Amino acid sequence: MPSSVRPRRARRPVASDASAHLFAPANLIPRFAPLLPFSHVALAVSGGADSTALMHMVAAWLSNAEAGESRPEVIVLTIDHGLRPASAGEARVVASQAEALGLPHRILPWRGEKPATGIQAAARDARYRLLVDWCRRHGAACLVTGHTGDDQAETMLMRLAHGSGVDGLAGMAAASELDGVTLLRPLLDLSRPALRHALTARGVPFIDDPSNEDERFERVRIRRKLADFAEVGVTPQSLARTAARLRDAACALDHFTDELIARSCTLHGGGFALVERAALQDVPREIVRRVLERAVKVIGGRTYPLRYESLADMAGRLTRGCDLDRTAGGCRLVTRNDRLYVVREWGRMDQARHPLADGMIWDNRLRVVLSSAVDAEATIGAVGAVDWPRLRAARTELAAIPAFIGRTLPAIRRGGEVLVPYLGARLDKPDLSLHFVGKELMPARLVERFSGEPL
Repeated sequence: MPSSVRPRRARRPVASDASAHLFAPANLIPRFAPLLPFSHVALAVSGGADSTALMHMVAAWLSNAEAGESRPEVIVLTIDHGLRPASAGEARVVASQAEALGLPHRILPWRGEKPATGIQAAARDARYRLLVDWCRRHGAACLVTGHTGDDQAETMLMRLAHGSGVDGLAGMAAASELDGVTLLRPLLDLSRPALRHALTARGVPFIDDPSNEDERFERVRIRRKLADFAEVGVTPQSLARTAARLRDAACALDHFTDELIARSCTLHGGGFALVERAALQDVPREIVRRVLERAVKVIGGRTYPLRYESLADMAGRLTRGCDLDRTAGGCRLVTRNDRLYVVREWGRMDQARHPLADGMIWDNRLRVVLSSAVDAEATIGAVGAVDWPRLRAARTELAAIPAFIGRTLPAIRRGGEVLVPYLGARLDKPDLSLHFVGKELMPARLVERFSGEPL
């Protein structure tokens, strides 16, 4: 067993009253009821106390099913970040525990270069990418994590320190969506000490990651200050109540943002969005800022939002009717005549040509869906600064498309052909469609093909 794995065992592993309550059917049934609509569920389990408790609670919930009751197929996924020598052994410990509980297990390694700075953020991004990619490939529509009320409190305080707005301070939602996979956090109402105590009482070992004691990381520093905050009434419980109320406020703002997007925005299958400028004037700046934030996430293929100040400044200019020409989040935002264009920034996009494959995500924002076999030589990439003038010269109606849009359009290359689905190019083989990964502009009107009208 790796040195960082510290079995926490009571001398006589008899469950305490608190442990018995957590694992009682009366607690497990409502807690995991949100899993019931799914046929295949993945648990993200690192081997730490929180995720280990999640795994054991889910196993107990599955075993308590009444005869004839339907329960989803559950698999345990563990990321081996490869950041510490013990990580591979720790992943195998989780595999052994899962096997003892009758749950299948997979280890997902994080391969490739690791950054020298920002390692925790990079590891988090890699973890979610690996987990969600596995879920999508294997038909698991739901991913469950072991985040607790303590994680929620730490997250809120970190975001408060960074000046986050309503969305950031609303914390982590119990249910959300990530690239088409439902993300559930059923333990947000529980504390980390309660879960550790329950595992100890039941004689279940768990892993203490040494990085959780490393004060170079902001989360660790915040965690150690929580006890001081509790002296003045700022507890994980009070922060959770505040997060819930801010989430209600965020939902109200999202309602009006959806309305504005629905009446003013078109999302084009060529990978860009247009917003009617008149609809943005005399609208509260925060609503316009949220429209821009969503547009940049979808068009720029961003996982996390931009800094508040940058978007708020642009939103303020638009509400006053001012012109705009900025780059932000991998996008170019520019006003022309009566429209705001949100287009992929040419210098920041993936300009390489990649072999075409079903399910691949191009430029971190468009998913390829193929319904027929693909030619081995077919690739996908941007039209580019060389081929766009050639296409435009061959078709006079393409003069209606600005060059800063045209060169960013996704193109399929096969032999000497350059086929652009958005321009109506016929693709007999492969039969292909492109879908935005981000759903934040869902209320917008979708324009799949260029109509010939000036953009």
